[in-house]
Amino acid sequence: MTTHKGFKRVVRARMARTGERYAAARRALLRETAERAPHPGATPEPIPTEAAYVLRGGHFLHASAVAGILANRGFVSGHDGRPLSEALILGIGGGLGAGYILWEFQAADAPILTLGFTNQWQYPAIPGWFGKTLDRLGIPAELHETAGAQGARRTLDEILETGEAVVTFVDEQEIGTWGQPDSLSGRSGYPVVTYGRSSDAYLVDDRGRAPLVVPADVMARARGRVSSFRHRLIRLRPATSAIGTDPLRAAVEAGLAD
Repeated sequence: MTTHKGFKRVVRARMARTGERYAAARRALLRETAERAPHPGATPEPIPTEAAYVLRGGHFLHASAVAGILANRGFVSGHDGRPLSEALILGIGGGLGAGYILWEFQAADAPILTLGFTNQWQYPAIPGWFGKTLDRLGIPAELHETAGAQGARRTLDEILETGEAVVTFVDEQEIGTWGQPDSLSGRSGYPVVTYGRSSDAYLVDDRGRAPLVVPADVMARARGRVSSFRHRLIRLRPATSAIGTDPLRAAVEAGLAD
């Protein structure tokens, strides 16, 4: 993966060639890289970024998002001083589960079977999985939802300007990172972590080890496509930098009893 120092050298080489200032050269390079992407939503190659957010990878959508944001906020366990793992947060949220929903739409040629394998997977917001999990951890959170695309983008940009990462709900086909066919537009969605802006694009953590660069217009379509969670985002606001041993134990016990 390209290092920050390596990317700076590329930026400075462009500055020497074009006479641009550093910020302009950096924006142009990131924009050109995003425009070369084979998918409409993101690039498959690691995109160098100077954002402070560290990509940790992950498996489970909701638990990975919480673990990534908290780790990057410096939130740790008071028991061992380490960031809370994805597995621990998954357990606090109730662990694994299984269920299905059979959707029938007039516009669809056949019923759509949706499967889920974590506790309360079908209710991911607040109240729901995020709400109860963060409550058990003692972490306040803000839920933002709006019908307007401009207001939604403004809210997201204002949060990112503070340096915070935020849970953002997107349509799986419209975001473009999984290569889903157009026929699946609006059928399903999931949470990702949006952690920065780069020129006219967003930096996204979708459980990988490399950042995804999503053009702003693609992000707007992905956030507004599914009516049940249109423009939804969740902002974690921990008041402290650690959770004590006793509250953590209580959170785990609540998850086991769920």
